[in-house]
Amino acid sequence: MDAQEKVNALIRRTLTDERGRWILKRRSHADSELVLDTMAEEGMESRVVDRTFVDDDTGIRWVVDYKTSQPMAGESMEQFLKRELTHYRDQVMHYVELLAQLDESVVEVRGGLYFPVHSIWQPLA
Repeated sequence: MDAQEKVNALIRRTLTDERGRWILKRRSHADSELVLDTMAEEGMESRVVDRTFVDDDTGIRWVVDYKTSQPMAGESMEQFLKRELTHYRDQVMHYVELLAQLDESVVEVRGGLYFPVHSIWQPLA
């Protein structure tokens, strides 16, 4: 399977998944590939948020990081998710903090990882 076929398969998988459709739903307060420029010790840095939106039902702003990674050989799904959460938690929580500062009208900002290959949604605590 070439890269284009893999991308098409991921898109189809996301669109057939209820959570995937919830993430991609058209909303007035949503962005995809949102670039955030921040100051760091080294100077200006640009960060890209895969998807962010305000859930119409709860008023919560979600920061979603898409992940196409898969478990390593012999790794259980539980071990895989634990490894991914450990690796990406700080990055996503940094995005959460940035968006909370930028959008003071939203009461709560939360982050999560979405794995379209497995149709897994993993909110971060």
